[in-house]
Amino acid sequence: MNEQNYIKLLEGALAIDATSAYDADALGFLSRAIVQASLPFQKPAGREYIRRNGTFTFGMQAGIDHELPYGSMPRLLLYWMCSQAVLTQDRHLVCGKSLTSFMGQLGLQATGGRWGTITTLKSQLLRLAAASVSCIDKSPKHDSYQDVTPISGRRLWWDPRNPGQDQFWDSTITLNYDFFQEIISYPVPIDLRAVALLKGSPLALDIYSWLTFRMSYLRRGTVIKWEDLALQFGSSNASLKSFKQKFLKQLKKVQEVYPAKVSNETKRGGLLLQPSKTHVLKLPKNQKLHKGTVTRIADKSTHNRIPKPVDKAVN
Repeated sequence: MNEQNYIKLLEGALAIDATSAYDADALGFLSRAIVQASLPFQKPAGREYIRRNGTFTFGMQAGIDHELPYGSMPRLLLYWMCSQAVLTQDRHLVCGKSLTSFMGQLGLQATGGRWGTITTLKSQLLRLAAASVSCIDKSPKHDSYQDVTPISGRRLWWDPRNPGQDQFWDSTITLNYDFFQEIISYPVPIDLRAVALLKGSPLALDIYSWLTFRMSYLRRGTVIKWEDLALQFGSSNASLKSFKQKFLKQLKKVQEVYPAKVSNETKRGGLLLQPSKTHVLKLPKNQKLHKGTVTRIADKSTHNRIPKPVDKAVN
């Protein structure tokens, strides 16, 4: 990371530390199932993708005439979709009349060309919409299976050649009913300002989401073996040594934004997690949310009824 980017990261971290996600209107959410297993970081060679996390297995199959989604863009789309689902309590999501305004909600600037953000967003959104996801949670005492397509419908009226032009109709995305129920039943609170600071690295985004989720129920120091972390986060064609180097590099960035108590335990062959505060603290019952669309969640007291998660991560 160059000096300019590092300064920007520190300035952003100081702003997050000074103002809560609630007061900054930066409250976001992610599905618990997505947090426990990462999407592909780079373009996959095949049409099937599998990640394992303890008893939990996450599988993704590419849709007809499409390849698998990968990189930061589908993660930003999922952050937006999950956040809107929880905040509005509706699976029919309104994206807006212009592509530029929607990309602004994702923290992106609309740029054209073959490698521009407009082309990338369109490609990754279509890949994500066509993909099917399987979640299996199997242990001696429990066995569950769910097969869903995250997006069941879309109506996109934007003109990529004129991204800033308002269209007559709002573009919309409709979430699969089962996926929507999973999101609103077990939402993981996140700070969207942290997402904006870390969006350049899909691995950093995954580490951030995983840590704030894990810290919500961690009660004692736990060492997670590097081999197990590689199954959850790693690339299938990378060596364990290479994975560790990449992971620790991105972990350092994440800890600048979210100072969770995590350290590399070389002698124990893993990562030591110590109980830490979640990045988005639970709002006191006598305090109300008051900014932007966040007020819609306050009416339902969703922030006070987030179920206590069951530990599915590797110990």
